[in-house]
Amino acid sequence: MRELLWRKEDCQRFYQEHEDSVVSASREIAAFFPDFSERRWYEEDEPQLRCGPVRYSPEGGIHCAAGPGGPGPA
Repeated sequence: MRELLWRKEDCQRFYQEHEDSVVSASREIAAFFPDFSERRWYEEDEPQLRCGPVRYSPEGGIHCAAGPGGPGPA
């Protein structure tokens, strides 16, 4: 197997090209989903998804917090 070797310059260029990935992601999300509020998602939805079990809602097409009883039927 051949190893991939990067020169120092290659590594620096890679990180420079990707250092704005959060900004790029925000820009792309806004372009593809104009009604989506990234601020609201981080303030309201994201903390709930990190708190515990999550289930997928086929009706809504989204993941939601499963609630205190654990994951319910999908």
